Amino acid sequence: MLYTGWDKKFGFNPEYLFEWPYIIEEAAEYLVEKKKVKALGVDTLSVGSWDGRLPRHGPVAVKGSPARVRCILLNAGIILIESLRNLDLVLDGRKSRRAYFIYAPIAFKDSDGGFCRVLAMIFSEA
Repeated sequence: MLYTGWDKKFGFNPEYLFEWPYIIEEAAEYLVEKKKVKALGVDTLSVGSWDGRLPRHGPVAVKGSPARVRCILLNAGIILIESLRNLDLVLDGRKSRRAYFIYAPIAFKDSDGGFCRVLAMIFSEA
């Protein structure tokens, strides 16, 4: 799980909806090749960047291709969990913390994504 604090900006506003921190292609390749992750959770709207334009919102500085980032991760079989909230509660003031995450997706027929309930069980600090 990657915590950026972006969920604290949650709301119907241009910053939250279009300018979130994202993973670049090199980071996606690193997670696949070196870390061999099975799932990736982020507290932003997507693992990749915003790649569109809206009439009232100008272009956003984007490095790399968000579609390419998703392809790298999904082709490696990595489960993507986006728009997580409250990861700061799991961290409890620490930079990192071991926890066991359960992510239970809600299945939608003929869909490639959907809602997911995520639970965290924190390891004791013995």
